[in-house]
Amino acid sequence: MVIDRWLQSGQHKATNPRPLEHLECAQLNSLTNRERVLLHRHWVKTIRDRIIVQLARLNQDYNGAIRCREEIRGDVDLRCLSNANVVGVTTTGLARNLNLLRKLRCKVMLCEEAGEVLEAHILTALLPSIEHAILIGDHLQLRPQIQNYDLQSTNPRGKQYSLDVSLFERLVKPPHDTDLRLPYSMLETQRRMHPSIAELVRSSLYPSLNDGEAVREYPQVVGMKRRLFWFHHDQPENMDGDNSSLSTSRSNSFEVDMTAALVSHLSQQGTYRPGDIAVLTPYLGQLQLLRRRMESIVPLSKTTLLKSVRVATVDNFQGEEAKVIVISLVRSNPQGDCGFLKTSNRINVLLSRAKHGMYIIGNGNSYNKVPMWAHVMKMLASGQNLGTKLELQCARHPDTPIFVSHPDHFLQFSPESGCNLACDKRFCSQNCHAGTPCQLCKERCEVRCSHSRCSKACSEPCDPCAQAICESRCVHSKCTAPCAVPCNWVPCSLRCKMMLDCGHQCPSLCGEVCPTSKFCQVCATDEVKSVCVDFLEMKEYKEIDLDQEPCIFPDCGHFLTVSSMDGQMDMAEHYKLDTTGLPGQILRSSEPFAMENKDVKNCATCRGPLRNISRYGRIVRRAILDEATKKFISWSNSEYHLLAAKLVTEQENLAAMQPTAIRDPKSGAAGNLTIGGSRQRQLHCLRGYIDKRYDSILKMRKEITSYTAKVRKEEQPFQRVADLVRHANLHHDRQNEFRYDESVIQAKGSLLASTLLLKCDVLILSDFFRLFLDKKSDLAKQDVKLDLSPFMSDCDILIQRAKKGVYPREEAQGHIFSAQLCAFSRSLASTTSNLSIPGTERPSSTPTYDPDTLDKLRIQGLDHIQEARRILAENQSTNVLKNDIDIAEEALNGGVYRPVTTEELRQVYMASMGELSGTGHWYTCPNGHPFTINNCGMAMEEAPCPECGVRIGGRNHVSVEGVRHAVEIEEIAREIGGFRL
Repeated sequence: MVIDRWLQSGQHKATNPRPLEHLECAQLNSLTNRERVLLHRHWVKTIRDRIIVQLARLNQDYNGAIRCREEIRGDVDLRCLSNANVVGVTTTGLARNLNLLRKLRCKVMLCEEAGEVLEAHILTALLPSIEHAILIGDHLQLRPQIQNYDLQSTNPRGKQYSLDVSLFERLVKPPHDTDLRLPYSMLETQRRMHPSIAELVRSSLYPSLNDGEAVREYPQVVGMKRRLFWFHHDQPENMDGDNSSLSTSRSNSFEVDMTAALVSHLSQQGTYRPGDIAVLTPYLGQLQLLRRRMESIVPLSKTTLLKSVRVATVDNFQGEEAKVIVISLVRSNPQGDCGFLKTSNRINVLLSRAKHGMYIIGNGNSYNKVPMWAHVMKMLASGQNLGTKLELQCARHPDTPIFVSHPDHFLQFSPESGCNLACDKRFCSQNCHAGTPCQLCKERCEVRCSHSRCSKACSEPCDPCAQAICESRCVHSKCTAPCAVPCNWVPCSLRCKMMLDCGHQCPSLCGEVCPTSKFCQVCATDEVKSVCVDFLEMKEYKEIDLDQEPCIFPDCGHFLTVSSMDGQMDMAEHYKLDTTGLPGQILRSSEPFAMENKDVKNCATCRGPLRNISRYGRIVRRAILDEATKKFISWSNSEYHLLAAKLVTEQENLAAMQPTAIRDPKSGAAGNLTIGGSRQRQLHCLRGYIDKRYDSILKMRKEITSYTAKVRKEEQPFQRVADLVRHANLHHDRQNEFRYDESVIQAKGSLLASTLLLKCDVLILSDFFRLFLDKKSDLAKQDVKLDLSPFMSDCDILIQRAKKGVYPREEAQGHIFSAQLCAFSRSLASTTSNLSIPGTERPSSTPTYDPDTLDKLRIQGLDHIQEARRILAENQSTNVLKNDIDIAEEALNGGVYRPVTTEELRQVYMASMGELSGTGHWYTCPNGHPFTINNCGMAMEEAPCPECGVRIGGRNHVSVEGVRHAVEIEEIAREIGGFRL
């Protein structure tokens, strides 16, 4: 630079420079080097001083403006706070806003957790206007936190300061007998801990503490033999060098593994929800190891163990609680040093957080030197709740002993959180899995007839046989109904005239399949002849007169006389019997679920199926059809919830995506979008327009579409059979007595599928519109033309179907979808890139909709909102949709549309999850909607139907009028498939 060169030049003379006054008037080139430096410093100082003066003035003006603003804001806050009855503030916030709060002139000061607040903070809160101070707390729990140990009361040198002793404790428990002791009142009833847990602190700190009634009724901890236990071990704690990053704290690797294994065992029981289990430890080092360990464990649910369990230090858990508490004490050393868990305050907090159960993991030898710990250990030992082995309990086999003393033992002795025995469910091949439902049966379905065998898996709903001719016939009579329909003939009771391979007459009935010669009464072995086949007279096979009393031979190989088998099958319930006890006439029409209050009959010896017996075709096929319908209900509900969970995941993934590049499907460059046609076509056009953004969710949409096709009315067992009967009647000019009405057809599955498909479409559209309205995205610069009329039309269809079937939740969702689509239309129509219907001509600079059209869309959307709110007011089960309605209404009233959060969407789907998977007995309301009653499974109170709102339930085990008992569905819902007839 010029100035730098000028400063470096000039004569270097040893003489003193001239005065500054002379230098300012001298020629610049005549100055010596020292004079030039001196003059330059003068110039810089002059300029800097002028700037500093200006900055000081500006800073003063700025501070004045800030004070003015704060005064104005303070006046606004003061007016606002003056209208409040109660003002809540932290002690730090009080100190920061002290001037404002003094102007309020508050007269009463109430301090919560006063035993944990520094005395200086309380004194600051005692404003001049305070007339009454109320301190609420517990001086026997945590004290204020002081970082400097030299100032704490537990330090002999710091006892004279005792800054960790709160004012609350000083007033309640003065350090000197001569000090003033203020009166106080104490809560004497606890409503948190089970009495066995409360006894630990009652016997040592709270002798007058009583237990509330509710805590006595707490259930046992699922998966554990005892609700309270101290697991003692001698594994040493980690040395400081084991974890250099944790050298300032303490940790114990064995306890980390043991705690994680125990928590995983508890969480897999299927009983405890997120937040019900908490892990407490006194050290941050152990806390970090526990979190790291639990993040790596993924149990049966698709989330890490850490997300299901709260892990915290003792000092951060005061005032909180959990159903089950697992405590890792950490310290285990030869010196018997228990660290800072010596004080009764921390021990008190640690032992009083659990509601149902508490499990302590630690080396007792390191803690028994502390009086309170010694007292606790003595109490636990007296109740056999202290030991070196932790006893688990299998929920299905409670008498099976399971002891663990090492983290690996959980996987060894309780691999599925149960035990090593086989599952006690009839068709489950797994080992015991206490907290999870049995896997669906993957074996081929056993339902068959003379024409075919069901080709589906056992867990899937069966397809009825499509043959129009039934094989139930003999030379005397025959069934004229299609194969899948309950037989309409009177079965023949005469002995079969055909000969066996051995040359002797068949011992079975006319019209039945002849058995092998192994069962010939003449040629059979003594073992076969000595089989008891008559349950009335207890006769053996060789004593039976087959001409008077033929036998029936099921596929299982066991056989009975016709009279014994008829009695077992309750033939009198279905046929009029003649004087000899044989069927002579059909008693009544075969109606759906006519057998639901009776056990499904099968072989009396092995419970094998009786499907091959033509004589019982009316009874067996009625049961098969009913069971197929119940299986269809449970299967459709189960599939729906799997798809709903996938949709929630897809929404999470979509929300986490960054804006995607736009491309023209043909040229690969950004361009305009004009599409129309069906919903599916428009969505696939969006997929081609926005590169790969919607690939995953559209793939999932295909699954929903496939599910929708499977739950259509035409696919349901009763509808298929009804179609077969109708077709047979038309072709043979006859009327079959098979009966059913429309209420038997389950519309719920189809409605759920339609709702889920529309929800999926709305999610895609909402994401697309979000990008469209984001000015930073490339999509905002495009000209978008969409036709939402197919979506609106399908919403109207959903509303009408739900209204006809009395399904208010689906009806409300239809109105919400319609309102959302109206909001989308208004948002797009009011922007520069406008919504239009393909085929209409418009100048690119003019809006697609005029203001009247925008108002019509708003009114139309608000009408749907009003209808949805009406449904919410009339049906309690729809309350989970309130957030959806609020969001759609906000968008219609000019706000920016925001998609429903993933958690809100999950709540909507969870609301219906329990309707078809209860743990008690099954019933249907007067409108035909299924529901369950938990606990004892009998009606003890009335409530609205979760679907339509009519009164269901009952009093004193008596159901209200119109409620119908459906005994078999609950078993089908628990383990879909595997039924036997």
